[in-house]
Amino acid sequence: MNLSRRISFRTSITFCIILLLVFGPSCSSTEGRKAQTNSGPPKTPEHFVLRPQFITQKGTLAAGTAFAIEIDGQERLLVLTAVHLFGPAAGLPKQIPSSELPAYVRGVILYDAFSQAEVARAGPMLELPEAAPWNKADTGDVAAFWASKDSQLSPAKLGESLPTAGQAIWLAASLNDGPERDQLLHRAVVRLSKREGINFQYDSTNLNLLATSGAPLIDSDGRVIGINVGVINLGDKTFGTGSPVTLIRPILNKAFDRISRKRD
Repeated sequence: MNLSRRISFRTSITFCIILLLVFGPSCSSTEGRKAQTNSGPPKTPEHFVLRPQFITQKGTLAAGTAFAIEIDGQERLLVLTAVHLFGPAAGLPKQIPSSELPAYVRGVILYDAFSQAEVARAGPMLELPEAAPWNKADTGDVAAFWASKDSQLSPAKLGESLPTAGQAIWLAASLNDGPERDQLLHRAVVRLSKREGINFQYDSTNLNLLATSGAPLIDSDGRVIGINVGVINLGDKTFGTGSPVTLIRPILNKAFDRISRKRD
């Protein structure tokens, strides 16, 4: 994404939030709100929300959240998280380019986010050179690791399209503290939905969303429609930002194509 497009998306988010604070949910379509906001929460399996501990050339790095997905036609699962975790967001001095991550990160130990029990080990990383932090480029903020299907992981399916304004979605994550600490799903309503990213408002206020970068955003059918990448707390309102499936899926498909060409 060039600078003007990044500014455009950030301006859209800011403008949407201002409208929400002043006038209510003005950025949502009325029809979408009526059809979607009352959708019930999805069912989620055990060992879906994970705490990753990355094994790197310079030691272990515990940061963010991860989850597993199942891709049609692939013999293994994929564990996804946010690529921006391999940078200052996790205490590193600088962002490690995505093209260098497969050599830098040797694998990942995965713990159930609620029981803290180790449930799987995954690796190697899938090469995703096009991926980048959501505020740096017009690409998906995603990192991926191969995992065995006979592990204890419980995968979800990856969605096909953007959520719509007014649609109910859920962040699947473990919070560090607060009244919702032991709650798996945290409901929100989409306020802005564009190819570059999605912005949503949580039902609950003042959530402590520390370490939820990389957590899945799911719809009422339990499909992953995005990866959580940011949070904005404004007074008694909490907004989130997600890297949508429309950016993530093409990056994964390019990686699968490269693997296929190498085999041929």
